[in-house]
Amino acid sequence: MSGEPRSFRVPILLATADKYQYLTNTFYEYLPSKRAYVSDLINAVIDAVRVKSYRLKIHPDSEMTMEIFELLESLGPVHGTAQAMEKQFEIVDDAYLKNNACDFYHREMMKSLTKPENVVAVLTHALPSRKWAPTDEDSERLKRQKQEAEEIEAGIQAILDGRERLLAGLKRLPPPSEAGKTSYVRGLAQETQPWLKAGRPFGVIGPLVSIYHTVFANFLDLLACPDNRLDLDMLVKTQQLVEASSMFYPNEGVRQHEINRQLSDFLGTNIAPMTLSDQSSNDGLVSVRFPKIDQDAAPVFLEYKAEADRVSTEPCMQAAFGYARYYLKHSEKLLNYCCCPSFTLSITGPTLQVSAVVLVDDMLVQELTLPLLLKDSPLPPQHFLYIARVLNALKVCIPQLCSFYENLEKPVPGSIGHLLPYFTSYKNAEGQDVQLKYVGRVRPKEENSRRALFEAETNQKVKVVVKFVHQYGKHRHELLAKEGLAPALHYFAPLGGGIYVIVMDFVTGDTIFEAKSESLSPDVLTDIERAVNLLHANDLVFGDLRQPNVMVVKREDRKHGVMLIDFDWEIDWHSEVVCGGIVAEEHDAYMLSKIRQKFSGR
Repeated sequence: MSGEPRSFRVPILLATADKYQYLTNTFYEYLPSKRAYVSDLINAVIDAVRVKSYRLKIHPDSEMTMEIFELLESLGPVHGTAQAMEKQFEIVDDAYLKNNACDFYHREMMKSLTKPENVVAVLTHALPSRKWAPTDEDSERLKRQKQEAEEIEAGIQAILDGRERLLAGLKRLPPPSEAGKTSYVRGLAQETQPWLKAGRPFGVIGPLVSIYHTVFANFLDLLACPDNRLDLDMLVKTQQLVEASSMFYPNEGVRQHEINRQLSDFLGTNIAPMTLSDQSSNDGLVSVRFPKIDQDAAPVFLEYKAEADRVSTEPCMQAAFGYARYYLKHSEKLLNYCCCPSFTLSITGPTLQVSAVVLVDDMLVQELTLPLLLKDSPLPPQHFLYIARVLNALKVCIPQLCSFYENLEKPVPGSIGHLLPYFTSYKNAEGQDVQLKYVGRVRPKEENSRRALFEAETNQKVKVVVKFVHQYGKHRHELLAKEGLAPALHYFAPLGGGIYVIVMDFVTGDTIFEAKSESLSPDVLTDIERAVNLLHANDLVFGDLRQPNVMVVKREDRKHGVMLIDFDWEIDWHSEVVCGGIVAEEHDAYMLSKIRQKFSGR
């Protein structure tokens, strides 16, 4: 665990004549495996104060000194309203720090802090020696700092609001046998702000579950690799499970008992039903203890239906709602520690489907396999081998998920890291470690979207966008970026599970659709045409030249230009373009003609 980042919130107190007044707090993260000093923390805290200086009514060019103290006893969690924080720290003065805290020299190592969660920073500042008269540049900088601080706070708050909406929605659910009915699922999907993202109707889908935990990517990678050799014992047990699944059973309970027994033997873990505190029960789960808070997690959850003609619910959804009910009724504290990743196995007669579910700011339910027929079949041997590969992938991945829960660490109070992607660091082109701090999820104006797009800030204070996709035109992006026609591309790499991660500059500006008329100068259209011509000259197409993907930006010469940004496949394309089809140069030309119409119609 020593190689993982350690993070905590630091309350910042302003030194006044005789007391210390709560000012704000900031998030700090470092790698224990690196040589981190208290001075690094001091610099980060000062930077945070400068970023928020406009709101804090502190001159950004003030001479600032910062002292770091570790309280012997915590005064409480570092989150809540500013008024609540002021109340919490009002007892702090010189005498309190002298008797109840240890101070740290700036050259001391961060590992000398025994309780980082008890750290407080005390700020002393003085105005610049000269009388300050703000220039236009100063005013613009202060305005930008204020806007950035507000955007960060709004981004984090949006995730917290989504989480609150999700938990409230889950608590209103009827029993899983009712919630899993198609009519009920339809109603959830039609809410103004749907918190259930399960792919119905088309477009109601959230980010890929595999960006929240590596185990789902590992599962998909195992399925995608047919060269993995399956031993004789595994093939024999697969045959036994298929034979047992193909049997006719008098009722659901008998099937449940026999298949749970077979799966337990195959996967090497105990699968058993469980009755919850409200006397509701489930068909089977794998339980693992989370020792830090003495609660159980369910890395695998099962739902059975005897035969397809007796099904009144969607088994996949009933399994997902049963999983959610388990955490709400049995292990609610775990919801504050992680996204509760789990495999769900929905079994209807001889049919098995494996899905994944996580709880972040939405409930994401995503199928990892097509329905598998576990019965005798004249299909080629590849069908049987695929079933064996699915079961083998579960056998490999379930222990990984159990280990995750057994070794889960308590999060920093107030942290939302468990609601965000696990990808938080990379090496740049110079081989330097870059740390990412997510500050929000980019949600489209249309709620129904499959975009996995997040705003983040690097440890070099660079604002970036992190995107997770199945495919990406890296060469196309780099070609445009060299000409200033696309955001700078910082990182591109496979992440597992058939997806890639992209880190690029955050672009400030409006899309052509949103831009004010005065910013749509001829230079803007010239830039768009230049970008399209550059791509076509290199036998490439942009492929998504819609108004929302063309950002109007202000150049260094203060003239307006554009940058192209690449988002997911959407509607309003050329009539010949279909999902998964080939996009040709004439499709770019068609979309360019629509943009020209906007300019000619001004």
